[in-house]
Amino acid sequence: MGMIHFFLVFGTVYAMDFAIMFVVEGAALSTRHPMKLKTAERTRGKNSPVWFVKNLRFRAIEMFLSVNKQIPYSNPIAWHSLSERYLLIHVDMQIVGFDMNCSLSEGIQYHSKLGLTQVRRSLRTEVTTDLTKVRRSLRTEVTTDLTQVRRSLRTEVTTDLTQVRRSLRTEVTTDLTQVRRSLRTEVTTDLTQVRRSLRTEVTTDLTQVRRSLRAEVTTDLTQVRRSLRTEVTTDLTQVRRSLRTEVTTDLTQVRRSRRTEVTTGLTKQVAKVFTVQSCFYRKPL
Repeated sequence: MGMIHFFLVFGTVYAMDFAIMFVVEGAALSTRHPMKLKTAERTRGKNSPVWFVKNLRFRAIEMFLSVNKQIPYSNPIAWHSLSERYLLIHVDMQIVGFDMNCSLSEGIQYHSKLGLTQVRRSLRTEVTTDLTKVRRSLRTEVTTDLTQVRRSLRTEVTTDLTQVRRSLRTEVTTDLTQVRRSLRTEVTTDLTQVRRSLRTEVTTDLTQVRRSLRAEVTTDLTQVRRSLRTEVTTDLTQVRRSLRTEVTTDLTQVRRSRRTEVTTGLTKQVAKVFTVQSCFYRKPL
């Protein structure tokens, strides 16, 4: 079935090829010279009959290829490769070589350049359109993805925060209870140790204080006794000296007072005596 299809396709291609070549050959013979066809195409451009026929032939081949690709066949890869190679390389190059009155290699070069320019233009347009479509779709997708990511992140962050807060609360409570228990045990152990150490230190300090106080009291007592002895001796000597001076002064004063008293008493008695004698020995009137 594949071979029959192959021969049918190429039979139709050859029939179209001979029909179009007949028209092109008639147009070429009308120029009376093979090189005039090339110059005429250059001068007239796209308005020349040769260009019109060649373009018509290209369009026919393109139509045939587009219709041929829609026909079902058994081996698509081999069929496409074989048909496209024959139609695009053999037939098209033969047309270009005949129409342009040049060799097959020049026709291949010309057709390759022409095909490359068309392919480049079509690729540029397709790439630009695809890029614009891709950019628009990417923008919409990115915006939708960003909104979804933001919403999911918000929900996740809120859930994570709530979980973290709950876990932190539980951990803090457990840590506080453990710290309180450990602190209680440590405080009790430290208090017992401090009490024991304080007891031992107080007892040692008391014994040392007692011993030092005893030594200081004995030294102070000896010093006080010595100082008291010296002070008592000095005080006694001073008292004795003062008593001596006072006794001497008192004695002198007593003696003086007695002398004055004796003298005054004697004078009084003498006066009395003289008065009595005067009374007895008065002269007569």
